[in-house]
Order: sequence, then structure tokens, then C-alpha cells
Amino acid sequence: MFNRENKYYIYNFLIASFLFLISGVPFFKSLNLIFLDKLQGFADVSGDVVIIGIDDRSFKEFGTWPWSDEIFSDFVQKINSASVNTLAFDILFLNENENDYRDFKEQLNNGNLDVVLASKLGNNTIVNSPLAEAGKTLNGFVNLPQEDDGKIRKFNPNILFNNTCYDSFSLTIYKNAKNKLDKNCVTEPIIFNYSNQSFTYYSFVDVYSGIVSPRSLRGKVVLVGIVTYDIKSQVTDNFVDVFGNNTPGVYVHANILNSYLLDRFQEDISRELLLLVVLMLATTSFLIYSGLKKPTYELSTFIIFLLVNILFGLILYEYGVNWDFVTSALILSATFILQIVYKMFSAKNEWAFMYKVFGKYVNENVLKEMVKNQTGKVKGIKRKMTVMFVDIRDFTTYSEKLDLEVLMDRLNEYLAKANEIIIRNNGVIDKYIGDEIMAFWNAPGENENHVEDALKTVLELREMIIKDYVDNAFKVGMSVHTGEMIIGSIGNEERLNYTVLGDNVNLASRVEGLTRKYGVSILITEPVVNSLKNLNDDFAIRKIDTVIVKGRTSLVKIYQPMYKTDENLRIKEIYEKGLAFYYAGDFDKALSYFEQLPNDRPAHLMINRIKNLEDKVKNWDGVWYWEEK
Repeated sequence: MFNRENKYYIYNFLIASFLFLISGVPFFKSLNLIFLDKLQGFADVSGDVVIIGIDDRSFKEFGTWPWSDEIFSDFVQKINSASVNTLAFDILFLNENENDYRDFKEQLNNGNLDVVLASKLGNNTIVNSPLAEAGKTLNGFVNLPQEDDGKIRKFNPNILFNNTCYDSFSLTIYKNAKNKLDKNCVTEPIIFNYSNQSFTYYSFVDVYSGIVSPRSLRGKVVLVGIVTYDIKSQVTDNFVDVFGNNTPGVYVHANILNSYLLDRFQEDISRELLLLVVLMLATTSFLIYSGLKKPTYELSTFIIFLLVNILFGLILYEYGVNWDFVTSALILSATFILQIVYKMFSAKNEWAFMYKVFGKYVNENVLKEMVKNQTGKVKGIKRKMTVMFVDIRDFTTYSEKLDLEVLMDRLNEYLAKANEIIIRNNGVIDKYIGDEIMAFWNAPGENENHVEDALKTVLELREMIIKDYVDNAFKVGMSVHTGEMIIGSIGNEERLNYTVLGDNVNLASRVEGLTRKYGVSILITEPVVNSLKNLNDDFAIRKIDTVIVKGRTSLVKIYQPMYKTDENLRIKEIYEKGLAFYYAGDFDKALSYFEQLPNDRPAHLMINRIKNLEDKVKNWDGVWYWEEK
């Protein structure tokens, strides 16, 4: 049996493999080329390369194409005196009549110049110029392979015909310029780099007429080619570069030569290595996504993955490797979408199972926590929490006055309304103990406003009881306390109870019992008061007493939340003044204040307490010890 994680691994593996397979189709290749083309143009330009262009001014000076061989003969003679490294013509001199090149050929034979002439690929053969054997002439084919979109990204360094290896135009120039004797025959296309920087450029007519000093060409590799469109003869030599621009062929060859001189070529990452990387990518992304619980974290991580993917591709590009941006981005996107969809279906299925098994016993919020933990239990943790107890006073006496069926209906109605208020305020009902309700806040999920939510709950409960049950003589006691508690599931697989435990829970229960003693409906503890971040302006907090409850040795200060009416504010002020004298042991002054509140139950309790104390109190510390619950 596969668990959820193992299935997720398999899904990722299968999807990554599928995307890898379809990434080889032309559509995805074309998409990736768009990204790779954007990275082109940043290569430096070698200062050893010079382009002499046959431009509009040259055509205006020498007429339409083709030109007489005297022009080229004179041109070579002028270049010969410049001591260039290599002179290369990106021009096809292919007239079959050798007399058409008589002067040109004679100049090549008499000179000491290394000249590279252009040849072209024919039907399983190489078509050379009649000048191919003149002087120190070398030949190289100028054919450039166009891709499906018409762009020139690659070139063939060599071509093999009849067991003979022929060099390309740019490779021939490079070998001659650098005295390379490399005899390797590389017939596979190679990706070269374009540069957005400008090569050194001179017009053919300026070099011919002597405007350009021969010293400017000394030691340079000079490429001669047509760089414009001759309208009359309709001669052009343009190609589409990676930027989508029409570029003269001589510039394309100059960029190939520049790549040789800088030793900067690109190669696509191998399919085998790409497969390994994308599978690792899918696995790694799963591991990270599976540890994230919030959608915002998952989205942020996905964006970071994409940015890292781009950065990784840029780094590889600098080292001459073309990264497959599209395939990797597809894998990342698919994994991201898959984990969202899978978590949705998984959560739905697990929720249905958990609800079926545990829905009778635990709160819906608890079930969500169980699903999140992928278990039937919620691990016990220690956390600052807030707990509330609500108890109907004298329920036994009240129940004796009603028919059992009416009593149950009324009790269930009350509990349903109380439950709605508790849940609405982010509380979790721990249990019903007869007519008593125990609820808590800040679990299973964390809630930074748990104290405020609990206090809001008891105030709303009191309003509900006053509004709906005043005629039924419903009187309740409610307490709220906050502190460190242990929360978790207790029991076995047959019967689980998600509950809160600890000394602070017991204290909250004891404080609820004191509401009967003081005659108030709500008591809260000092930790609750100190933890309140904000209190509704409609309410005030009255300090009631400092006590030690049964079963404890530490004191607790108890308070009463009350509406902020003029009368209640008057009661609060008088009571707390009396309480201050009570703490100080000045019982006469304390009585003088408490007796101003004849209808206040806490004041009435304090009056009776003081009268019973008389003068027998020794070592008075203001703390009252309750010996009963």
C-alpha cells in the first residue's frame, strides 16, 4: 500500500516524465528559443576583426553588381600593402569564364596575401571559385542553416563529402588567422554567439580610395561583403539573426568568427542530463511544498522556484550551456498545481473519513487539525490558552418544576444557542457536563485574540440568557481564566476526547463556583485582565476580591466585567475604594463604602464577611480562603 506521500512522489514523477517527453516537440522548442534569443548579444567583440562593406556609397562609385575584376585586383593590391592577417571575401566569384577574373587572379598570384574565398554547397559537392587555386588562396563554404523560424542560430563547422572534410568559411578564416592545424571534422551544427557591439567597419570605397589608412588594417582579419541592397542588380546577402533583424551575411560570419576568437559557443543541455534535473526538480519541489501549510507560503515558494530557475539558466548560459527554461518552468508549474489539487482532494477525502469516525466526539475545528496532522489524534502540546466554564445555577431545583420532555427541549435549545455563540467567537466546546459547558480558545489553531474572544463570548452568553430566558428563571455562573494548559486528544481509537488539562483548568472551574458566593454571573481572573489587548468601550472591569480557592495554595485576584453605565461606574468606584480599605485592614472605612451599595451582592458579601471578622484577624493580608467549592 502506498501512503499519501508515496503517491504524491509517483504523481510528480509521472507528470515530470510526461512533460519531459512533450518538451521535445517543436512548439516547446520554439518557446524556449524565445528565452535563449533574449540572452544573445552580450558577447564582446574582438578588436582583430574588421568588416569592409560594399555599401550604397560603393555601389554609387563603382556601379551595379557585378563589378569588373580590375576593381578587386586594385583593392587586393592596396590591402596587400597593409600587411593584414587574413583577407576574406564573403562574395561568390563563380563566373565560369576565367578571363573575367584575369587581373584579379594575377594579383593573387603575385601577392603574398592570405586570402579566403567563399564557396558554396552544391548537390553533394562543393562549388569553388575559378580563383580557388590562385596564390595563397583558401576556400570555405558560406552556406548557413536556417531554422524553422528563418533565423540563423547555428552553423556547420565542417561538411563531409565523399570522405573529404571541408571547412566552413568562418572556420577557414579562424584556422588561417591563428595558424590552427586542427583536422577534426565536426559536422554537427554549433550554436554561436551574436554581439550587439559594433565591429570595426570601413566602406569599400574608402579603403579603395585610400581614405582609410593601411595602418588601420595591419594585423587584422578583414572580411569583405555586401552590406546593402543593390536595387538595379537586385543583389542582397541578408539573413535573419536571432534578434529578428535582417543582417548582411558578412556580419553573421563575423559573429561566428568572433565566437571562435573568444572561444564562446553554446550547446543545448543534453536530454539525459535534463531528464535527471527535472526529476530532481519535481522531487525537491514536492518535499518543500509538502512542508508548507499556508497557500501564501506555497505561492511565494513557487515564485522563488521560478526566479531560481531563471538564475540557474543564466549561470549555465555564461558557461556555454543553454538551459531549457520552458521544460523546467512547466515542471515547476505542474508540481505547484498538482500539489494544490491533490491537497484539496486529499483533504476532502480525509475530512470525510475523519468526520465519519470522529464526528460524534470532537469539534469540527479539531477534525481539521486531525486532518492536517494526517492522524486520528492531535498531539498534546503545552500552550497559553483561555478556558471558560458556564453552569446553570440550581439546575436540580429548576428541573423539578418542569416536565422532563419540556426540560430537555429547553436545555437543548439553550445549549444550541450557547454553542453557536462559542463557535462564532472562535471557541471550541470541550464537553457538556450535564448543564455545564466547558470551552477553550487558542487551540487547535493559534489565535492571538483568544482572551478577547473568550470574554466576548461570556458577555454575549449573558445577553442571550437575559433576552431569551429571563422568564424561565435561568441563572448562570460563568468564569474565564487564561494560562499555560495542555491540549490534546485522550483515549484510544474507539473513543477519543480532545480536551484541555492542567491546574489552570481546575482554577477556572473553581472560579466559576465562586460566582454563586459573590452573586454575580461572570468572574474573570487577573491573568485575563492583564492579557486583554483592548476592551470594548461599552464595558468596564471591577475588581472583586483576592482569594485562595479550595485545593490551591496560590492566591488569585478575581474581577467582574460589567456594562459601562453611570450606575455601574458609580458602583465600581465605591466598591473598589471600600476594597482598598478592606485590604489595608481598615474595616470601618471599608464598611462605610460597602454599605453605600445595599443592592450590590458582592458588597453585601463583604459587609457580612467584615462583621464576622470583628477584631480577631491577625496578620491580615487581605486574602480570603475559600474552603468549599
